[in-house]
Amino acid sequence: MAESIVTNRSLARPQSASKRLKFAVGGVLILAAVLYLVVNALGSTSTYYRTPGEVAAQKDQLVGKPLRVSGKLLVETIRWDAKNLLLDFEITDETGARLPIHFEGVKPDNMTEAAEVIAEGKLGSDGVLYAHSLLLKCPSRYEEGQTTEIRVESPGK
Repeated sequence: MAESIVTNRSLARPQSASKRLKFAVGGVLILAAVLYLVVNALGSTSTYYRTPGEVAAQKDQLVGKPLRVSGKLLVETIRWDAKNLLLDFEITDETGARLPIHFEGVKPDNMTEAAEVIAEGKLGSDGVLYAHSLLLKCPSRYEEGQTTEIRVESPGK
């Protein structure tokens, strides 16, 4: 006696369609999660350089927000408290605007030789940039037009 197996093709298709739907939904969820992480990371780190003049003009809108400022170091304004690791100084730009900066951490060795300072931090309501990171651009002693960059970050931040 021969036995025959009858398959119902209509029952097999919904299972494969269901698997495809689950795969598609899973893929969309993974893609959405990755997109969210990328947008969130870019939003939190996308601060561009401002000058002291721009900060002064937009002071009210910038208070308490992450800020990256670039300017020429005014060497005569450097105040260093070695005991408490407190560094205060000012930077300026071509307009003559000045921005005071407060940094808690180790003073960079070449602070007095720095030509340009890039400071990252938050602007206080008192008009002082409370920096958590400093990047010094120093003129090279050996080649004209070359710079040496030294980055200093406040510990624990």
